[in-house]
Amino acid sequence: MTYDTLGAGALDYMPCRYDGSKLLFRCPERRLDAPFVAFFGGTATYGKYIKNPFPALVESWQDGVPEFRPRFAEWPEITEVVQEWGTRMMLGEVTTEEGAKELGDRMEAILETAGYYDGSKPKAQ
Repeated sequence: MTYDTLGAGALDYMPCRYDGSKLLFRCPERRLDAPFVAFFGGTATYGKYIKNPFPALVESWQDGVPEFRPRFAEWPEITEVVQEWGTRMMLGEVTTEEGAKELGDRMEAILETAGYYDGSKPKAQ
């Protein structure tokens, strides 16, 4: 397991409780009488060691990110793989397990060919 150290001090996870619930939520409290999007998940969703977790990123798009996508050259090719195998799973042509394995294998192959795993691809940042 790896993680980044953000320095001294703990992250403010902004825990809150909503009326009638015993659950503690990691988020700034929001009005429940207006439309909202909720994300459920563990550290993959909320980023235990990430200052701005995925839900905060999505919330920042409200002001408009018309064509958000990861900014690396292989993304269009990966998108094609996701579209193809996602559709096959949705139509029942392959099981979810088969489709997920195929998705993972094909994306790994794209990234490996591009040099992301052996260090030959220069870092963009």
